[in-house]
Amino acid sequence: MSVLFLISEFGVVFFLDKRAHSTTPSLKTFPFYQKIVNHNFYCFRAELAARGLLNSIVASATVALCTAASPSGDCVSTSAEESLWDGVLALTARLHPLMVPLPSTVRIPKFIGVPLSIGFLIFLTGVYLIHFIAFFYSKYKVNKVVSYKKRTAGVSVVKPLVGVDDNLESNLETYFNVRYHEFELLFCVHDNDDPALSVVHRLMRKYPAVNARIFCGGEDVGLNPKINNMMPAYRAAKYPFILISDCSIRVQPEVLQDMANAMTEGVGLVTQTPFSVDRPGLGSALEKVYFGTSHARMYLAGNCMGFVCSTGMSCLLRKIALEECGGLQAFGRYLAEDYFFGVELVKRGWKTSIGTLPTMQNSAGVTADQFTARICRWMKLRIAMLPFTILLEPIQDCILSGILAASSMSYLVGMHSLIYFSLHTLFWFAMDYALISSLQNGPLKYTFSQFLHIWLIREASAFPTYLRALLQPEITWRRGTYRLRWGGRATLAAFERRHLALLQVGRALCTSNSLISQGEYEARSNESLEKLYSYFDTFPEICNVSKEYDVSYAMGVLNVVVSSQVGTYVINKQSPNKQIWLSSPFSGPKRYDLIDQKWTYLREGECLDVLLTREFRKIYGSDTINFTAHI
Repeated sequence: MSVLFLISEFGVVFFLDKRAHSTTPSLKTFPFYQKIVNHNFYCFRAELAARGLLNSIVASATVALCTAASPSGDCVSTSAEESLWDGVLALTARLHPLMVPLPSTVRIPKFIGVPLSIGFLIFLTGVYLIHFIAFFYSKYKVNKVVSYKKRTAGVSVVKPLVGVDDNLESNLETYFNVRYHEFELLFCVHDNDDPALSVVHRLMRKYPAVNARIFCGGEDVGLNPKINNMMPAYRAAKYPFILISDCSIRVQPEVLQDMANAMTEGVGLVTQTPFSVDRPGLGSALEKVYFGTSHARMYLAGNCMGFVCSTGMSCLLRKIALEECGGLQAFGRYLAEDYFFGVELVKRGWKTSIGTLPTMQNSAGVTADQFTARICRWMKLRIAMLPFTILLEPIQDCILSGILAASSMSYLVGMHSLIYFSLHTLFWFAMDYALISSLQNGPLKYTFSQFLHIWLIREASAFPTYLRALLQPEITWRRGTYRLRWGGRATLAAFERRHLALLQVGRALCTSNSLISQGEYEARSNESLEKLYSYFDTFPEICNVSKEYDVSYAMGVLNVVVSSQVGTYVINKQSPNKQIWLSSPFSGPKRYDLIDQKWTYLREGECLDVLLTREFRKIYGSDTINFTAHI
């Protein structure tokens, strides 16, 4: 809690000081401000525990004041402010007798304080450097004139769609107006009754010359609903370049040429810098400021320094490179498939690059809550994929890093904490304003005052959003709720809950799978193994198997010898547990329970037929292999 009190201490002081010296109605006329000054509120002392509740309340009030700013950028009225402060003072007066003052100083041993302070200041110096790298790289790379080259390969544009919003038709229409010598549009929906279909049909009638097709139903290859939705279109794509583009993206006519130009020899993945179209509403404004400042800073600096910083909202993939990684279906186990595209391609010697045009997000009606939920989901993904970001995530934003840096400078050289915090915040704000202006490639649609308000709200919400991501690890996305494991692999939260329920019932009844009868288990497991045996027996006819390939089935044990290089698969019954056990040379041992007539690995929510399909397609390089109907 002390960190929260520190944030409120500095955040409120900085905000009140700015407001008190501005041309707006002065807070100096309010008794609350005078009381703060008279009690030496600027001092960075350890009375935070005694005053923490007051400071937290005032910090919340400060954010409320900022949030209440009108679209024109004007602050709330003086009477509204005075009423708010009067309420805070009244509540504080009631709570004041309960507060116990603590000693005015906290002594930290030098052998702890000095290394920590120096280490953090070194880290923050690197963050300051990242600001400059991102800004100058944006000037070098982003918003350049696109040159047309005739020798670039054709592009299959895969568009996963779910539902409609007010901007969907205008967003999709920009793809029908793309200027490129050879491309196709492949639209994907989960259901035949998806309302997005009527929009696509209308555009296809309006632009009959454009090669466009629709794919319904998807294909179950993992937990990622976006991957499942795109699979039929991916298999039908006829060009060597695959562009995966979200339905909310609005593009310029030169986008395919720009990304194809960046797909030079040895490059397997090209992405674009995420940004946003100017739209009304606080949520859209927060989105634009976030993607134009905090996200753009890390994305551009990371790409400049050669780190994997890919984004899936608009990414161009070399299909032959993706097939080396097992195809699109190999990424169905991850929710952050875009990041793992880059990781797997780099592992195999491919490079990544970015185009010059930014990705323009154009969702309709984005609210502040929707924006916060989206950023929170991304934080959860980053923490699961890269656990060390648990420490780095909160200190890459302005407020907390400024508090820690100011404390370090005060400890090491006695510099006034508020002076350093003010200089730190001023630098951070100036660099963020310069970066978003560079991405905008023209004047911002906000006034300076409006941008300041939105920036303050975004920065103030960063740490609470981080805490929310830590305390609520489950992710709700599209049609499911998921839980992430270290390394980024996703499991269905519903499956995990069902698994725990089964274990509890099993312990109570001394059996691990008592929800089905023994007879039902025997019949279903025998049928599954016999079907698998029959299907594996056809592989010499449909695949280029090795001379060592052999299949045998006896006494409830199925052995599939692939080759001496690959190894042997063993699939067998475990009647006491009512399970089927798998030993795979790729994924190791797994135990499958019969759930809804599917043999399911409860730890990950993945079915046996999905795993076998993925692994044997990778072994033989054939998309025709499918175990769904053979188990």
